[in-house]
Amino acid sequence: MKRFLKSILFLLLFFAVAIVWFLNFHKVNGVAEASNHCRVTQFHVENGGGEIVFGSEDMEIDAENGLAFISAYNRTLVAAEVKAGGEISEGGMYVWDLNAYPPNAEYIEVRDISTTVRAQIEFRPHGTSMLRGDGWWRFFVVNHAFPLVDGKPEHLGQVLVLDYLNGELAVEEVISASIMCSPNDVASLGPKQFLVTNDHGACDEAGKFREEMMGHKVSYLLYWDGSTMQQVAGGFAYANGISISPTNPNEVYLAATREEKIHVFDGEKLLSGGLHQPSDSFTVPFSPDNLTWDIDGRLIVAGFPNLYRFAAHRTGLFGDVATPAIAMAISEPKTNPQREVLFNNETGLMRGATVASVYENYTIATSVFDENILICEN
Repeated sequence: MKRFLKSILFLLLFFAVAIVWFLNFHKVNGVAEASNHCRVTQFHVENGGGEIVFGSEDMEIDAENGLAFISAYNRTLVAAEVKAGGEISEGGMYVWDLNAYPPNAEYIEVRDISTTVRAQIEFRPHGTSMLRGDGWWRFFVVNHAFPLVDGKPEHLGQVLVLDYLNGELAVEEVISASIMCSPNDVASLGPKQFLVTNDHGACDEAGKFREEMMGHKVSYLLYWDGSTMQQVAGGFAYANGISISPTNPNEVYLAATREEKIHVFDGEKLLSGGLHQPSDSFTVPFSPDNLTWDIDGRLIVAGFPNLYRFAAHRTGLFGDVATPAIAMAISEPKTNPQREVLFNNETGLMRGATVASVYENYTIATSVFDENILICEN
């Protein structure tokens, strides 16, 4: 009984602190707002009747060929449809020809490249990773399926291996495992191998809620060697973005959203078996999400200066809430992190930033619960 009362008191205290935190805009320490060089636009689907893409979560840029690949689906709509038990909407991956529609274009048309995928499998893409060769692209994509179990839709986390040829994606392989119950982001290691973050330790919704309310550090990192899935690291507060350094493939970077940290792993040790601790960690002054790299080898980190405002926007609890968004470039991230703010918007031009990528003189950012994308001149 005493333990129960302590839990209740803790939750009441937590909610009181959360409300105070929410009411504060939580400007990032030492970082001034910088958004006058940014503009808002949307992705319009050229082969989808001009439909606006909602919920762009991740993005891969092929700078050499001037292409950007975007994953998206409408999570708000899907959550309502899952609850109602009816037909569940799907999402897609889209290609943006940066040569035809550069970042300074008045509007941006993208092309849906996932018609074949949707004909093969339920498709609601989340985190992505790209391998590129001479005239071919392979994508590793976190996917959220909802097969019927006893007549009710039940979440099934997957990683899809997709090949992009002749302007269309096709399914090469589908991987699922019971331990991969809440996959978030993926980093390719080879033609069939990858790392994938599991952003909660719990697999059920009640367990996830308790985990977030109590601040438990129980999410983890998984490795698929082409035939088996195993946990290789754990103890994170919401393991999110995962990426491998393009200049040193032995450096693996993981964003821990609720810790406001980036953890760095030794890749060789990570894949040698057993559980491993980060070789280094460093903080960022916000809650990080996806990780990308620019052509100069800088780590690009997108995120949320205030998770409470983002959660309020996501749930609609306080109506349409202005959610801060930020992106930061970090030079020498492992040895001597040097931080440069690419944008820091407090006024809700976009509802948080789940990914940011740098292309030429522009930073391009998207958000998982928004139709807006943000394009800022560097």
